[in-house]
Amino acid sequence: SSDLDGPLPYGSKCPAEDPPRLFSREAMRPGAWQNRCCLFTNETNPGECILTVSVPIEDLNGKKVLITGGAGFIGSHLLEALLKADQKVIGLDNFLTGKKSSLDETIPHEKIKNFTFIEGDIRDDKVCCEVTKGIDYVLHQAAIGSVPQSILDPHTVNEVNAVGFLNILRASQKN
Repeated sequence: SSDLDGPLPYGSKCPAEDPPRLFSREAMRPGAWQNRCCLFTNETNPGECILTVSVPIEDLNGKKVLITGGAGFIGSHLLEALLKADQKVIGLDNFLTGKKSSLDETIPHEKIKNFTFIEGDIRDDKVCCEVTKGIDYVLHQAAIGSVPQSILDPHTVNEVNAVGFLNILRASQKN
């Protein structure tokens, strides 16, 4: 653990004894980053932290977690980590950039009972309102991160990245 006031810089070391952690509202309060740690490390250098998160994973017991962009690279790995920790997870993706094969490769078969997948789009208010009902945590990963795509089709990228994000925020607040 570190006592820095912000997120760990990319490539910072993560103490091996700290448990995996996840984002939550609690993680956003001042000083909450004191208990942060690494969820994913660099495969070629396991001591390097790639993704820092907060809130002990055991605090999610009995909670439902929604991961938007669940078929994307980060989303599918979050699904895998949560399912391995025996958490209840709902994945949402429209497969615009995510792949069905990512789900097949990362979801442990013995944990499939804890997983629900919904094919839907965060640009659709109704989908966002439905999928956030009864959800305790939302890990929003749905986005188009391609710079070339943002130049070729700025309207769609804005709709997904800005409007879709606001849709998920509003739906989460309502539910």
